[in-house]
Amino acid sequence: MSRAFNLFRLQQVDTQFDLANKRLREIEAILNDDAALRKAQEAVAATTKQLDGAKKELRRAEENTKAQRLKIKNTNEKLYGGKIRNPKELQDLQMESEALSRYLEVLEERQLEAMLAVDEFDAVYQSAEQQLQEVSARQIESHAALNGEKSQLTSQVKQLYFERQMVAKPIDPDDLSQYDNLRKRRVGIAVAKVADKSCSACGTLLNTSLFQTALSPVDLTHCDNCGRILYAG
Repeated sequence: MSRAFNLFRLQQVDTQFDLANKRLREIEAILNDDAALRKAQEAVAATTKQLDGAKKELRRAEENTKAQRLKIKNTNEKLYGGKIRNPKELQDLQMESEALSRYLEVLEERQLEAMLAVDEFDAVYQSAEQQLQEVSARQIESHAALNGEKSQLTSQVKQLYFERQMVAKPIDPDDLSQYDNLRKRRVGIAVAKVADKSCSACGTLLNTSLFQTALSPVDLTHCDNCGRILYAG
């Protein structure tokens, strides 16, 4: 086998290795990204606080209304109980009862507004809670699939690691060093296959002399444009 072929075979293994590791990093980033879940949880927390506040206001309104009705009841009992006969006192009680009744209407209006607010915030809360459940369910399903893929890729990486050792074993150390340096400089691609007399990595058309040299099993030929090792097959 030619020197270029051995390096090309190593390039194939390294490319698979790089792709698998890249995907593993992507999966890890997705698994660690809980932004959507945190956003849904924060929405539930915010709407819960709003709903609790609205319920508190409703309870206060109900208590005020109840207390006002009790005042009206007590005033009317005095007014119509027959114990008070002084016309001036009766007139004052009548005016007080009317004033209390007018304020009761205000309190009942506030209570109705509080009830409507509770209904509104409860609807918002229910929507936020539903959204949280949906986000959580999607995340659980997604994470299950990703963890399955992660497990497969982890096994694949281990296999490729040992395969790389086997493929690299017969390669001359100088060739391997040259290959590794090119990989660092050329975004992981050190060897390019010749296709239609062109470098498949950068697309440069090879002249006849360079193409013939690339066919040699004993020499390493480099692309004039990108400097990658050429494998003519």
